[in-house]
Amino acid sequence: MLEILLEICQLWYSRVELDERWAWSKVESLNLPLNGEVRRKIRRGGSSPCRPREDNEGKGDRLYGGCDDHRRSSVYQEYSGVPAMDQCRDLLWNTGLVTRTFLFRAILVPTSEKTQPTIAYLTMKVAYALLATLATANTCPGSKSFIHASCSLTATFSSSSCEEVAGEIIDRINGVNGWKDPHNGGTYTLLSGSTTSNVLDTQRVTGDGKYTDLHRFTLSSEGAGCKVEACSESQVFSILDFSTNYCNLHDLYCGSQDGCPIAKEDLTYSESLGSCRSHDKSTCVVKKIKVSEETVADGKCKQVTTVKDFKLESFISKPWFIQQQMSISYLPESENYCVSARYAKQKKTLFGWDIAVTNVAFESDKSSKHQGNLCATEDSTSDPAKLEVAPCFLPKFASGPYWVLEYNEEEGYALISGGQPSLPTKEGLCKNGNGVNNSGLWIFTRQQARDDALVNKVRGLAKAQGFDLDVLNDVDQTGCPALDL
Repeated sequence: MLEILLEICQLWYSRVELDERWAWSKVESLNLPLNGEVRRKIRRGGSSPCRPREDNEGKGDRLYGGCDDHRRSSVYQEYSGVPAMDQCRDLLWNTGLVTRTFLFRAILVPTSEKTQPTIAYLTMKVAYALLATLATANTCPGSKSFIHASCSLTATFSSSSCEEVAGEIIDRINGVNGWKDPHNGGTYTLLSGSTTSNVLDTQRVTGDGKYTDLHRFTLSSEGAGCKVEACSESQVFSILDFSTNYCNLHDLYCGSQDGCPIAKEDLTYSESLGSCRSHDKSTCVVKKIKVSEETVADGKCKQVTTVKDFKLESFISKPWFIQQQMSISYLPESENYCVSARYAKQKKTLFGWDIAVTNVAFESDKSSKHQGNLCATEDSTSDPAKLEVAPCFLPKFASGPYWVLEYNEEEGYALISGGQPSLPTKEGLCKNGNGVNNSGLWIFTRQQARDDALVNKVRGLAKAQGFDLDVLNDVDQTGCPALDL
C-alpha cells in the first residue's frame, strides 16, 4: 500500500502533471475503508475548483499555483491553496497513515497564496521524506529517538529455508555451542518470534552495557530459499554508528564466507544494502589479541607522557602521512593505503572547535577514497599536546582524546595516541581500545615515502611509553594519488 501512495505523492512532489483518474484507480486498488466524503475529497484532489494560477508568463504552475477564495471548494477552506500539497496531505491523512494533528499542524503547515514558493517546496519535500520513512515502518522496530542511526538490508539465502535461517538466528541469540557476539561481546535477546514465525524481534545491549539497539527480521519464502528483510535502529540520539547497526544484523546470520562464528548452521547468503550508511564487515568480527600470562601484575598500565614544549602551529603546518596505525572501528585494515592527515586553524564553531581535521584513506585499488572531516581543539587541561577530536556537529562532551606523545619537526615524526592506554596485553605492555573514543595508535611522518629507520625509531619510543606494538599495522604509501591540498 505504501509503495503506491509513495508513487502518487512523488509525482505531485516532482511537479509532474497527474492524471487524477490514474491516481484514483491506484487508491481504489488499495481497498481502504474510506467513507464517502473522504472518497469525494481524494477524487476532487487535482480537479477541484482550486486550479493552477497563471504566472507572469502565462504558464500555469501546478505545485506553487494558488486559488482565489471564492473559487475554492469547502473541502479546502481550511487549507490555503498549494494544490499538490493539499492533495498529498489529504491522501496521507485520509488513508490513516498519520494523524491529522501531527501531519497538518506540525509538518504540512497551512500555507497562504502569498507563501514563497521555496517554503511550499520545502514543506512538500518534508512530507515526501516522511512518507518514505513510513514506507519502512513495517520492517523496522522503531526508535525512541527522532534522530538516530539505523541500518536496513535484505539478505537472501538461496539454499536454506526460512525455518533454518530463523533457527540459526535464535540459536546464536541463545548462545548455543558457546556462540558469543563477535562484535565486542554484546548481549542479544529474542523479544518475540520462533523458528516458524515470519517476524523475529530482537535486541542487543553493547558490551559495556551502555546502549541498546532494536532489530526486526522479516522472513519470507523465496523458492527453495528464504529472503530476510532486516532492520536495526539505535534507541538514543545518534548519527554515526561506525557499522554497529549493520553488525547487529550481519552477525546473527553471517558464516564462514565472512569469517563469522556459527552456532549450528553455516549459512550462505547474499546481501543487498538499503539505508545503511555505515556497513564495514571487517568491524563485525573483532580479532582479539591473545593475552599472555605475563600481564601487568596489578592490572594497571604505565602512565604515558606527552611531548614537552609542544607547538600546535608547527604541528599543523604541513600534512602528515601515516606509516603504521592500529585497526579501530572507523579505520579498518582494508583502508590501510595512502593514509594522510591534515590540520588547519578555523574560526571557533558553535561547539568551540577551532581546528579542522581532514583524514584521507584509500582501499587496496588506491582509487576508492574515504575522507573524514572532523574538528578538534585543546582539551580542558593545561597540556597543549592533549587535544580532543569529534565530528564537527557534536559538542565537546562527545569527543575523544587525541594526544601527541612524541614529536620532532626536524626529523619529521610524531606518535599519536587516543588517550591513556588502559588494556593490559603482555609483558607489562598495554593498548588502547578499538572503538570510537579512547582508541587508536599512529606513527606519523612528514615524508610520504617510508623510512624504515625512522619508523623503527618511533616504534621504540612507543614501546618505551608502554605500548604493545603488535597492534600496529603497516600502511602502504606507494603509488598513491597526489594529495589534494
